[in-house]
Amino acid sequence: MRQADSVRVKPLMVVAIGILAIAFSAVSGEPPAPSTTPRAALDKLEPLLGTWASEGIYKRTPDAQPFHGKVFERVYWSKDRLFLISDQWAYLPAGWAPRMVITAWDPIEQKYRVTHILPTWTDVTLMTLEGDHRYEESKEGGHTTKLWASSEQVSPDKKKFRIECSIDDGPKWTFCEGTAIRKSNP
Repeated sequence: MRQADSVRVKPLMVVAIGILAIAFSAVSGEPPAPSTTPRAALDKLEPLLGTWASEGIYKRTPDAQPFHGKVFERVYWSKDRLFLISDQWAYLPAGWAPRMVITAWDPIEQKYRVTHILPTWTDVTLMTLEGDHRYEESKEGGHTTKLWASSEQVSPDKKKFRIECSIDDGPKWTFCEGTAIRKSNP
């Protein structure tokens, strides 16, 4: 098979596998409920649901010029309630960009697996939650990035947040500081 033919066949294989998955779930009635998903861990994400508007001062590296960023997001559960989906529009230095963040419980790592998706970049972090504090770590391109986030509930629908960052265990800097306001509940 020529390489050009191989490239055309791969998308067809993906479609075929999807059709088989649908067919098998139709035969069995419903897909089996995963037994490894702790509801208690996923329930901790419930306060994030709703439509949010966030603003803050961002600094992508310790030496970067700060910029005023904005994020508008709708946070909701997937149909099976195994994935928390944040559908976003983010104002970045290059302008407005669509962004999606998908969070799931990783039963092997016993942490949340957070996938950040932009049209030109994807990153996966492992996250732990303890009250109003969050810790995320990712490894990409031979570097380790760590984020420490905290939030303070100002009112039922308003939070102040602060995120600190470190790359390769270097100095910590304030990556972002701002407010998030819930515009509507789910």
